[in-house]
Amino acid sequence: MKVIFLDIDGVMAIYSTMREGWKYRAFHSRRPRKYSKVIKDQKTLSRKCIKTLNRLVVETQAKIVISSAWRYGHKARYFQRLFESRGFCGEIIDMTPKWKNYRNILGVKSINDLTLFWDMERGNEINLWLEWNKHKNIESYIIIDDDVDDIIGLHENRVIQTELEDGFSGDKLFQEAVKKLKRSVKW
Repeated sequence: MKVIFLDIDGVMAIYSTMREGWKYRAFHSRRPRKYSKVIKDQKTLSRKCIKTLNRLVVETQAKIVISSAWRYGHKARYFQRLFESRGFCGEIIDMTPKWKNYRNILGVKSINDLTLFWDMERGNEINLWLEWNKHKNIESYIIIDDDVDDIIGLHENRVIQTELEDGFSGDKLFQEAVKKLKRSVKW
């Protein structure tokens, strides 16, 4: 199985669509909070970024794992429905664990050859997910994110870095992602 660890802000939610979501939320603030948040979240996702992600998923048959801070307070099925509402055709299978819940419990520096650096929060969350899901025969993975400071040290050759203005759009990022997903992981 091929896996895409996906951030949302700066990847699927770009600056122009974030502004639209904020405007919507402000205009409709009298509606019930939950309803307003779901619609705001839909409007925040960029259709052009979803289109690029769709191309990647179709070409590589990769599955999505949400690694964004958006995962706090939600389940994977929320993201599946949210992304589908904007035209997504792939499968969101899971979310990375929250490092803060596990960092004090794990008194080791290595779990089956996955080195853990205590200050690399999201990189560690990805490591934990990979470790806990090895039985799923993960052949390759990439991480698509705009803010890679706490990831790059652990997953340097697997990162696709985006910009807030454009997110995951354009042929250059798409080709880079395909190339990296075709490289097998050496466990």
